[in-house]
Amino acid sequence: MAAETAPPLQERERVGLALRAARKAASISTQAGADAAGISVPMLGSIERGSHSLTSISVGNMSRLNKAFGLTWTEFISVLLPVYESYLPYLKRQFENGNNRPADYDPQVPKMRSIRYGGIIGAGVNPLAYAAESSQYESIPDFPEVERYDNDDLLILKVTGDSMVSEDVQETIWPGSTIILNTAIEPLPGDIVACWIENEGVGVLKVFAPIDGYLMLTSYNKRHLPIILSEENPGTIQGVYVGQMALGRRAHNRKPPLRSM
Repeated sequence: MAAETAPPLQERERVGLALRAARKAASISTQAGADAAGISVPMLGSIERGSHSLTSISVGNMSRLNKAFGLTWTEFISVLLPVYESYLPYLKRQFENGNNRPADYDPQVPKMRSIRYGGIIGAGVNPLAYAAESSQYESIPDFPEVERYDNDDLLILKVTGDSMVSEDVQETIWPGSTIILNTAIEPLPGDIVACWIENEGVGVLKVFAPIDGYLMLTSYNKRHLPIILSEENPGTIQGVYVGQMALGRRAHNRKPPLRSM
């Protein structure tokens, strides 16, 4: 597909995450959602991952695609418009001709919120730098783990590397996942944190595990050695994990920290 005929992958992923969140909120399985929309399960999965652009879907199929996610047609369009407005102009016309807040509006449909995007953080042997003061923003579903926090305190990062891949899939942060950090709360033992390693000029994603007077950072993947912070190897905790979105895979299941605000 030519680049100009479809939104960039990152923008399609944003839409897919919002649609997946809506389907989950409506307790619709992938099979039930695919059946309701008249598409295959692999097709539904590719839409939620953003790998399949909605510009390649016929108007007839699009007209019932909202059923896969438990959304009214107007709600479905409202999720698509920020990304697909210039690619599928008929959606905006239909949205403007309808009711912006239909009678059957469901408050459980995820709202979108704009959060700073800091780039890529390493969970592996070759971590990358990220920008904690980034001026770039991304829209994500306002899911329960983050709705209580102020936008100014949150930062989105993409994960690379396998040091947070656990033998327990429910405690895994997969490479490619999008994580959300709160930069305003203090870490407690066991929290997942982003730490800036001063000597190397990189950020790493690890478990905060202070022990016997040492500030230690550990990994889920036991093949990765702990990092010990000291005067010789200084580091700064720059945020505490409060949520994650994992595309196409089971997300990290550890409860994020709840702090008094």
